[in-house]
Amino acid sequence: MLMGHADGLSELRSPRRKLFSDLESESGDDDAADEAEQILYSASFEELARNSVQYDMVIWLSISLLLVLAWGVGILMLLYLPIKRYVLQKDISSRKLYVTPTEIVYKVTRPSYIPFRGTAIFEKHVPLSTVIDIIIEQGCLQSMYGIHTFRIESIAYGKAAPVDELQVQGVSNPGLLRKMTSSPRHTSMAGRGMPAGGLLLNKIEEVNKSVKIRFSTIKKSKRK
Repeated sequence: MLMGHADGLSELRSPRRKLFSDLESESGDDDAADEAEQILYSASFEELARNSVQYDMVIWLSISLLLVLAWGVGILMLLYLPIKRYVLQKDISSRKLYVTPTEIVYKVTRPSYIPFRGTAIFEKHVPLSTVIDIIIEQGCLQSMYGIHTFRIESIAYGKAAPVDELQVQGVSNPGLLRKMTSSPRHTSMAGRGMPAGGLLLNKIEEVNKSVKIRFSTIKKSKRK
């Protein structure tokens, strides 16, 4: 009787447990959906992956042949070519570059360039409030393969000149990516996120301009 009673309780409790598990899974799905909605734009590297590999291999072969003629070191580079190609293919296939309302995120997971050294993980977050310029470059050899270099310059605290926060090549439709990262919404966010030092310099420049204008008017009045 006790065993039968216990079995009955377990059967009665199982629907409640199932209900709670369903609710938890639904809430988890909602959270995942909310996180997915935060991505405003996701760049793609698949369309130009083959071209990017060929482009890098041409450069690697060119340098290797030059070093073979110079010191003979290029022979080692030529032997390393299959590993280089394999790692680069894994690198490009794992690249993720996307824009959120507050930042640009770039992630890469690839094997180490040194055999049997595991996996290398690279992750970069660039706040949109610090981005000052987005540059798309294309050299002569890049134009042959239809690829571009996508560079992001940002404000570095403590440095007068801007720095390259991110540089990546092989992005499909880099013009659209630049448009998404420099939309009016993000531009206003960058203005609000300007460092206090930059705002102070702007104020000083405005005061200097107003002072110069006043001096010029005073000189004109004295001449009259």
